Amino acid sequence: MASIRARVWLDDGVPRFPELGLDDVQSRPSTGLCLSGGGTRATCAAIGYLRGLLELGLIERLRYTSAVSGGSWASIPFSFWQTGASDDRELLGPILPPQELDHARLTAELPPAYLGAAATLSFRDSLFDDICELKPGRAWVRAVAETFLQRYGLYGPNTPRSPVLSVGARDEILARQEPPETSSALTADDFVVARPNRPFPIVSACLLGPDAGNNLVRLDPVSLQFTPLYVGSLPAHEITYAYRRGDGLRRSVGGGLIEPFALGGPGPRELSGASGQTLTLARPPGLDQLALALGSSSCAYASAIHAIPELNTSSGRVPCLDYWPPRRGQVPASEAWELGDGGTIDNYGLLPLLQRELETIIVLVNTKQQLSVDWTPGHGSYQPHIDPYLPPLFGVHEERASIRLDRNQVFPSAEFAELVADLQAAKRGGGPVIAVREHEVLDNAWWGIRGARKVRVAWVYLDRVARFEALLPKSTQAAVEAGNARIAVGPCQRFPNYETIGANALSLVRFTPLQVRLLANLCTWTVLDQRELFEELL
Repeated sequence: MASIRARVWLDDGVPRFPELGLDDVQSRPSTGLCLSGGGTRATCAAIGYLRGLLELGLIERLRYTSAVSGGSWASIPFSFWQTGASDDRELLGPILPPQELDHARLTAELPPAYLGAAATLSFRDSLFDDICELKPGRAWVRAVAETFLQRYGLYGPNTPRSPVLSVGARDEILARQEPPETSSALTADDFVVARPNRPFPIVSACLLGPDAGNNLVRLDPVSLQFTPLYVGSLPAHEITYAYRRGDGLRRSVGGGLIEPFALGGPGPRELSGASGQTLTLARPPGLDQLALALGSSSCAYASAIHAIPELNTSSGRVPCLDYWPPRRGQVPASEAWELGDGGTIDNYGLLPLLQRELETIIVLVNTKQQLSVDWTPGHGSYQPHIDPYLPPLFGVHEERASIRLDRNQVFPSAEFAELVADLQAAKRGGGPVIAVREHEVLDNAWWGIRGARKVRVAWVYLDRVARFEALLPKSTQAAVEAGNARIAVGPCQRFPNYETIGANALSLVRFTPLQVRLLANLCTWTVLDQRELFEELL
């Protein structure tokens, strides 16, 4: 069997992430951008925000991007695109002032190089075609990759590749392989190199549990972070997975990171020695890392099906990965694990950046829930009033099916009401709904987050913006109002907080050119309107 030589990094009790030893990462300001989940709504919003930051020359002042689900549908192409666009401006599309967003401009066909055009493709048709020949989990991954990666040279079903941070990093990996001249050796064609001068990209999915072909009684998801340098989860956990058929499986999860090209194969019998050591491992079967990251991070149905009795004995129903946890001592054998949407545990991508102890974080909350300006925290359920992923970060938690947020408190509960008041004041003021707060960070053992420090967070909440809407042509203003009436009608239904699933009849996540342009240009306008704030943050 062919072998490879790959590096592993092990949990030493305090998360130490290997990219912080790289000059290209460490030399950037201690800042990060969270591209939240939310299907194609989050994709289009992320495109708009990235376009605004590019216009202001601020992309290179970000150390990290951290993306989840629909946010990763924008972040991975932006971080790695190889073909399909001539430059970043063509990829992210032209900036259109709100005054020019009339019906003719909004409904015109989108240029094929524009990343937003992927949101208008029929993901549903791709999924149904693929599911005829593949198990559902593999069909999902392929359909996502065909929709959002293929046109940018990042996916081919017969050409699996692993991401790598730079040409130099790729060449170092190839140089350490022994012997390099054999026919089964890794080559440059096995890798896709990240774009230069980009923030270090993180895409979050989660490990749901062993693929036992049976539904879990309780979700115990663990973060699985994909990067060009490594894949894994540093905090180590011991979890008993309880299945509805009555048995339980005790498993070790997390505890280390491994280079992406080594993912999906058998591990060593035991590990000792220093973090960052190089191991000789059996070469895993071809695994398209970007497709797996994109597909698993956005597989929202993966956790939901555990509550559906009719799917109680289905194996391969969600994306799967042959996984072994890198950790000192005896290493559990590799086995198939079910993967799920990163939003099952953190829909913002904020917690990975708190693990890395950044000083300033911009969180793009690309939610479908408009903010209620007349709600007071502590008075009734928060779920009809604010995005449900925000309160648990402050220890304010309500049970919800198919997601697990009760382990996410990282800020004091007393700071939640203050943040909500700031967001509500911004919305009443008619401008972008943004609040910048300095939060105390609390210890969180589950996530491996150290407290006793401060972090500055800019919360950018997707919502209606009166000043932007006032600049739109009268016909577009009327369409936005009709789309937000008690009985929503017309092409702008629920703008900008479009439904995640089924925003348009007979579609899953497909948007129209009008929906894409209007949302992306709102988000670009937000960055440009708040230029002084974003320049000060970064």
